[in-house]
Amino acid sequence: MLEKSPGVSLMSMLKSKGLEVQTVYIIGASENIVPYYTAKSTEEIAEECRLMYVAVTRAKKELLISSPSTIRGKRSTVTPFLRFIPLK
Repeated sequence: MLEKSPGVSLMSMLKSKGLEVQTVYIIGASENIVPYYTAKSTEEIAEECRLMYVAVTRAKKELLISSPSTIRGKRSTVTPFLRFIPLK
């Protein structure tokens, strides 16, 4: 668990493993970002999915996920991994 201190901690999904925080923001949850565009094999995509799971499960109280509608002027779609996250 992170020590209570004012402010925001920025970290990668991998770095968040083992931590619990009140609120988690996942920014840029778009296809080709999560999963990263270089992940091509089934194993690589599965690892990306596991990282998303790690990030999502760090939130004790609140989870906020954002996805841009465009990236570098091109239309963007939401990460396909969101379909695995149950809504309350």
